[in-house]
Amino acid sequence: MASRVVLCALLAAACARTTLQSSVADTHGGTKPTEEMDFWDGLAVQRAVSNRDAIHALLLSYGSQAKGAASDWATELKAAQQRGWVGADADPRPDETARVGMVARVVCLQANIKGGAT
Repeated sequence: MASRVVLCALLAAACARTTLQSSVADTHGGTKPTEEMDFWDGLAVQRAVSNRDAIHALLLSYGSQAKGAASDWATELKAAQQRGWVGADADPRPDETARVGMVARVVCLQANIKGGAT
C-alpha cells in the first residue's frame, strides 16, 4: 500500500507544470526596436519558455502586438484570446512553461495550415 502512495506522489509530481522565476518579456518587453532585440536575445538563452514569453513572441512575430503589451500579461493574454490563439475561458499562468502544442497551433493558424486542431 505504501508503495502505491509513493508511486502516485511521484506521478503527480512528474505531471506538474514547471514554473519559471522570471520572464524575458517582463525585463525586455518594450516596444522600441532595441527592446525587441533584447527580448529575442534574452529568449534565445532561456532553458525554457514561459507562457508570458511565448505569447509575447507570437504577438511580435505576427505583427500584432497588443497596445500596452510591453508590460502587461493581461493585455497580451486578451489579445491572444481575441485572435483565437487561446480559448476565451482559458487562464494560463504566465510563469508556467509554454506547451509546444499551443505554440504550434498558433503558427498553423497564422500560416493558414489546415488539419489537426486548426
